[in-house]
Amino acid sequence: MNKINVAEFEEEIIFNELNFAVIEFEGKDGAINKKGEIIIPFEYSHLIDFDEQTELILACNSENFWGFINWKNETIIPFDYSYASIFSEDYNLSAVCKNGKYGCINRNNQEIIPIEYDSITSISFDKMGVCKNQKWGIINLQNQQIIDFKYDFAICVTKNIYYVGKQVDEKLEDYDLETDLLTFKDGKLIKFGLIDEKENLLMDYESYLTSDYFGNNKVLAFDFPKYENYLFDIKSKEKIYAPIEMDEDEKIEYLKSLLKK
Repeated sequence: MNKINVAEFEEEIIFNELNFAVIEFEGKDGAINKKGEIIIPFEYSHLIDFDEQTELILACNSENFWGFINWKNETIIPFDYSYASIFSEDYNLSAVCKNGKYGCINRNNQEIIPIEYDSITSISFDKMGVCKNQKWGIINLQNQQIIDFKYDFAICVTKNIYYVGKQVDEKLEDYDLETDLLTFKDGKLIKFGLIDEKENLLMDYESYLTSDYFGNNKVLAFDFPKYENYLFDIKSKEKIYAPIEMDEDEKIEYLKSLLKK
């Protein structure tokens, strides 16, 4: 088969600036041009078109290994990874997993963050949370330790401020592990606080979730007993909730607006 009837896929086809489109056919991903001609055969588990400037495509082969190809179906970065992300716009790095360990590579497949960590977070303000020997800390993009490996989770939320997790003995009533977005380790709840670069505790371990929403010295946190988001002011230590008459979407937008004032 050398051609696809484009009309059959009209609703799901999105052509990029190169006039190519990734589509699924008979359970496999491939790519076509506007004439329906197959330019990448339907042999991939996943294809993610994310980078028109350098024409890279994130691909997962039939053996569930990830790598990067171009629109000529040439392998640019080998299929060596059990997981890979698209290259981030801000840092031009891809998070990858190999032999059960995580790190980050650049477009030349060079390890920028060594593939030696048990888990990693996304990069924020040139920092990322990493897990090693079951404990989390913060490193910079030179793989230098910024925050010690002694937490049950760690992620950068703004410049020199970090959400960190601590395992607690607290039990929750009526908690649905499959639907509620809370974090556990070894069956115990992890709650989250804020620290600065000197590991001073800015907010006690009280939030049931982390958030990357920070501004105006306030961070978005989550109160599980009330099942509501709120803002914590790290200077006044005040908790700010949205007006009760608002619906859930309105409450979130209201709180986010306070981060910008």
